[in-house]
Amino acid sequence: MAFLIEDGVLKKYTEEPGVTEAVIPDGVTSIGEKAFQKCKSLTSVIMPDGVTSIGEKAFQKCRDLISVRIPDSVTCIGELAFAGCKSLTSVTIPDGVTCIKILTFADCKSLTSVTIPDSVTSIGESAFYCCESLTSVTIPDGVKSIGDESFKFCKSLTSVTIPDSVTSIWESAFYGCKSLTSVTILSDQIHIHEFALPQSGSPESQITMLRCILSKDYQGEWKPEVRSRMFSALLSAGYDEEGVLVCLKKEHQELLPYMLRYGSADAFRKILDTGDFITEENIDSAIEIAIDAGQNEITALLLDYKHRHFGCSDPSEQFML
Repeated sequence: MAFLIEDGVLKKYTEEPGVTEAVIPDGVTSIGEKAFQKCKSLTSVIMPDGVTSIGEKAFQKCRDLISVRIPDSVTCIGELAFAGCKSLTSVTIPDGVTCIKILTFADCKSLTSVTIPDSVTSIGESAFYCCESLTSVTIPDGVKSIGDESFKFCKSLTSVTIPDSVTSIWESAFYGCKSLTSVTILSDQIHIHEFALPQSGSPESQITMLRCILSKDYQGEWKPEVRSRMFSALLSAGYDEEGVLVCLKKEHQELLPYMLRYGSADAFRKILDTGDFITEENIDSAIEIAIDAGQNEITALLLDYKHRHFGCSDPSEQFML
């Protein structure tokens, strides 16, 4: 096989006709940058024990690569090392690797499973971006940070477990994971960027994650309109109404105007049924906000509520409806 090796570093592999498997010889300690980049015929790579590092873009765009054996001796896998390996179906990251770097497995469209070892402490930006066939991932206890876009557009991802060691989930980490229906967040205090969550897919896929987060002491740059939409989605779907209303009551003074502007009539009907949020002192301002926002159904609910609870004989006349 056509290997260029210098001082234990495999610098370059040159493809040979009809050869689909590369068996890297003993004595190699490092796979160099771009060593196998864009190899068209390789379907399998076997690395010897003793390899400690895989360089940046080492196997990038090896489109027919189905399997790769990464030995336990590897402690470092470079950025974009396997990006664009569209036929790669599974990968086991060895113990000793502490960081999954930027775009390491991005666009591995056939990747269905990945084993992340306990040694990993961070998952880098776009590490598994657009791994469309990935259905589940278990993030080991010890990971502290899940980077921007790390699992973005993993459209087949149905479940994820986030351990209590995780302190931050960054922007768009699970954006576009439209099939996500099972989320376990074990951390009681966690910083979650407001756009870390799925922004598309079925209501169930979004609500599952939102419910889980609401049960935690979440922190982050959550704008009031985002939180209000979150509460509205949960109430409209009828999930754990009592628990959601308890959470909403803690911050209703800030969120009520946003619920009036962005919430659904179904959600607001449940808010009114509690009798805890709308009072004789704030109902007129609430009606004005709903009218200004064009929330006709909510406006009608509030007018009826005012008539029934506060004795206004013709509230529509007051607001010129």
